[in-house]
Amino acid sequence: MIENLKRDFEILQENEKFKEWKEKNNESYLCSAFLMNEDNKGNWQIDYFNPSSWDITSFLVREKEIKINNPEKIFQKEKEKVKELVIENVKVSYEKVNKMMKELLKEKYSSERPDKKVFVLQVIEETIWNVTYINSSFNILNVKISAENGKVLSENLSPVFSFKTDEK
Repeated sequence: MIENLKRDFEILQENEKFKEWKEKNNESYLCSAFLMNEDNKGNWQIDYFNPSSWDITSFLVREKEIKINNPEKIFQKEKEKVKELVIENVKVSYEKVNKMMKELLKEKYSSERPDKKVFVLQVIEETIWNVTYINSSFNILNVKISAENGKVLSENLSPVFSFKTDEK
């Protein structure tokens, strides 16, 4: 599936609509790639960050067609520049990460049944796979895996209800 991401990335870069957008947003750069569930048929959402306007524009590649979503502002507690994602730094494939997640679920979280699976390729301290499973038990499993060497960097299982929102 990383090949699908590379293919979609190449299709995007060759697309006339993208070229026009990039010309107007020349300081924007690749910051993440997003895939939800395994049944997504390998179509990725590819995100570009614009440091001037502090927003992200998402592109969906479907075959040779490109859909450009409107830019969305980034909400961060502390403004920190979003790091650039370099596809060539990704050494661990989606398939490997997906297999690792299945094994982790079986070994440590066998009572959990994922309803939604979210795979985000991004750079935090290093290039990572940030994987989130939203389970039927109302628990969220989040695992960060190095996309460079496959090492599990962190894992956390917590109830959905533990996520608080700031109320006024």
